[in-house]
Amino acid sequence: MLIISQDRMTVVNLDAVARFGVSAIPVSASASRPDYEWAILADMSRPVNGAVLGRYTSKERAIDVLQEITTGYQKYIFGEGGPLARRELFFFFFDFEPTYFYTMPEE
Repeated sequence: MLIISQDRMTVVNLDAVARFGVSAIPVSASASRPDYEWAILADMSRPVNGAVLGRYTSKERAIDVLQEITTGYQKYIFGEGGPLARRELFFFFFDFEPTYFYTMPEE
């Protein structure tokens, strides 16, 4: 499964991600913005150390987006065209697996 970052500048293969989660990132404080944002980060194997997939103003929104990613991955693997959804096991190794894209939503 591929995840397209919120700024559309990065594509992350979920199979290459060691872990991903929600983390607070400090930003400059002002009257219109909090002093930190909540980001979804992906720690990937080498050569790339990590990537910010999306930034959100509330922790709850970031957790909701993380849940959308995990639900999409579960559907990809187990139900909607993923490798374990195959019925013809004899042809399993010869089938083309469609790539599932998840685009990070804006706020």
